[in-house]
Formats: sequence, structure tokens, C-alpha cells
Amino acid sequence: MSPYETIDPTISSWAVENSIQWLTEYQGTEVRTFFLQLEGKEKVQIWIDPPSGTNLIIHAVQYRHGGKKRNSKDFPCTASTLFKSLDKALDTALKWLL
Repeated sequence: MSPYETIDPTISSWAVENSIQWLTEYQGTEVRTFFLQLEGKEKVQIWIDPPSGTNLIIHAVQYRHGGKKRNSKDFPCTASTLFKSLDKALDTALKWLL
């Protein structure tokens, strides 16, 4: 059973609404993450930690060229506020890129 099973329907509907392609595996580990990058700009990664009870944490990190962190912000939420919290994380990431 996936640790993300209870929130995957919300993640999927949010992804469709925002034209986002989530990555679900990284180096053999199950994840929920995606990257944003405008041409010539630094990269932003957003990911969701595996749920811990009813609590979730969304992370948004902007990386400098070369991989060092430039900006970061966490968005604590619950399954019921996940959709809106993903909107907030995406808005933050887009502001960093513009």
C-alpha cells in the first residue's frame, strides 16, 4: 500500500487542473514531486512528504544554478486543505521564477 494512497486522488485532480506532471518515483523510492523551470531561470522543486497521520507538509525550494538552495518555504496542511495548499505552493514558486 502506498503511503500516498489517501491523498493521490487530490494530487491527481490538482495536477490536471494545473497541467502539472507529478513524478512518483526517485531512485527506487516512492515520491510525489515536480519541478518548474522557465528558460534560463533557476529551478524550483515542490514535493509532498509522505503523510504522517492526518498531517502533511508540502515543500517548495528554489535552487541556484549549481544546486544550492536559494529560497524555501514549507506549507503544513491536512488532506482536506491539500488542494488549496498546493495552490499556495505553486503561487510561491511562480513568484520566485518571475
